[in-house]
Amino acid sequence: MTGRVMEVAQGGLFKGQVELDEASVAGRVNGKLTVKGLLKVTAGGEVRGEIRYGELQIEKGGVIAGDIGLLDTPSKDSKPEAEASKMEAKTAAD
Repeated sequence: MTGRVMEVAQGGLFKGQVELDEASVAGRVNGKLTVKGLLKVTAGGEVRGEIRYGELQIEKGGVIAGDIGLLDTPSKDSKPEAEASKMEAKTAAD
């Protein structure tokens, strides 16, 4: 499943695989969670499984557990190497 924003309310449960832009968890999430932007886990919230995020905020009392990692996202200021090399080659030919 993919989407933009997911909010799991206190007492709520999501099980499965999801890719999102942002997520806020006050309930429980179990599974594979990929959040390109901010993953916020509030006090009492719990995320377990394979977790990838762009930014992470965990309030005191929030829990994340499992295979956790930062997404590899290129910065807005950097150009991919292939594109940069292509531009350099074009400039040298001119």
